[in-house]
Amino acid sequence: MLGDDYHRIAHHDVTGAPRQHARAIALGCTAALLAELISSRHVTAAQGTLKIDDRTPPQDSLAHTISSGSPSPAASACSS
Repeated sequence: MLGDDYHRIAHHDVTGAPRQHARAIALGCTAALLAELISSRHVTAAQGTLKIDDRTPPQDSLAHTISSGSPSPAASACSS
């Protein structure tokens, strides 16, 4: 998935050290996970708002956590 790919390129392959500032990684990962929800048609974005269209759990468990309304899971998941 896009979020997983972003996480991999944001961290060094061998050491796991972040290649960017932690906040940049968290924002990039959040955007990638949101893009996954939009592409799977669970969420739509229009005129500056997000709308949940499909409440069935996405196949990705982190995407499901985000769409269920939990506070900021992407930031903690992507910066680890």
